[in-house]
Amino acid sequence: GGLDEGGFDLVTEEDGIFYELGYSNAKNWYEVGEATFPVSDDFTGTDTADLDLGEVILSVNSFLNDEITYFDFTPYNTTIRVEGGKVVDMNRRYIP
Repeated sequence: GGLDEGGFDLVTEEDGIFYELGYSNAKNWYEVGEATFPVSDDFTGTDTADLDLGEVILSVNSFLNDEITYFDFTPYNTTIRVEGGKVVDMNRRYIP
């Protein structure tokens, strides 16, 4: 029925991630559980959430030393890609 009929609009982008699209194109996420995935040896990522730093290339060690300025990872600003049961890529972007 869509939003105007008391329902939901479920959409996807080319990346295959599905989410509910709300009014004003707001993406709505719902916690449905918790999962733990190992990180691939080939893990790479980018972090553009801190505008002062620009783009930071992430590695597994980025989380163990001070390369990450703050830990505000949310469904709205972060995507991960899992292949073969392992996290291979993560990207966090700036959200005003």
